[in-house]
Amino acid sequence: EEPLCSTYCEDASMKDILVEYVADLSTKGRSMKQAIVNKDQDLLASLSAALRSSGSTYGFDPITEAAEKVEKALADGAALEAVREDVNALAKLCTLARPPAEAG
Repeated sequence: EEPLCSTYCEDASMKDILVEYVADLSTKGRSMKQAIVNKDQDLLASLSAALRSSGSTYGFDPITEAAEKVEKALADGAALEAVREDVNALAKLCTLARPPAEAG
């Protein structure tokens, strides 16, 4: 599958920030999946809200869009099982995100 690159990958001033952000994304993706297993709707809502607001900030619009979908579904009262597929899609995007190739 295609890696997900930030729209800021060419911006030298963003490289270090992007490396840190991307490193944290995999953890957030795993935490979201675990929140469903643990039936922790509050954690899932918190993580999806954080990803919604940060995704575009760091140039990962697909992450923002996917997180917004999960966040809205939860706000509308969807059960955890009903958002599992969307959470899995969001978690996958988190694992596909890559920092700039020449960073580090």
